[in-house]
Amino acid sequence: QVASHPHAQVRATIAQALLEQINPARVSQLVGFLEDPYEPTRLMVRDGLVELLADETVGPALAEELVSVRPDLSWRGMEQLLKIMVAVPRVADEAWITTQINHPRPEVFIPAVWAVRRLKITAALPVMLIRVRAAEAQMVNLNLDLSPYLDDITEQVCHMFQAFGEMKYKPAERMVVNSIKLNSPF
Repeated sequence: QVASHPHAQVRATIAQALLEQINPARVSQLVGFLEDPYEPTRLMVRDGLVELLADETVGPALAEELVSVRPDLSWRGMEQLLKIMVAVPRVADEAWITTQINHPRPEVFIPAVWAVRRLKITAALPVMLIRVRAAEAQMVNLNLDLSPYLDDITEQVCHMFQAFGEMKYKPAERMVVNSIKLNSPF
């Protein structure tokens, strides 16, 4: 009951106490704080979980818990989980990360592409190429007003272009070169 307290500082204190007194039986309680509405608590828990994944006693139970909660996570938890997967690549699920490229929330689709780039997930490159072409079609060909989302889409596309270059993805080469032109949408 106290973990769902309405005051953010109370929840942060509980999360900190769990981090300091962690054991395999409490892992699920701690992982639940990845969903906390208070961002500093989510970040503290994420950083703590990254460290705990290296622990021989708690690490295996924590890795299992992260897999089991994945389908139930909101965008808050998904964002933190993507960052955990980059920090601890052995727990990264490349197929799951790839599906998050098309997530509706920028808090998820931007870190997903960043994770693909950092983890060098080559299987995600075709999905990213489709996403870039769709964004280009929305902005140029369909002339849709995407102004509320423009910064998020642009940030995602920049990560994609960087991934294309870093992983030498030939099918995207022409699009990347064309994007260098003056006044290009990408």
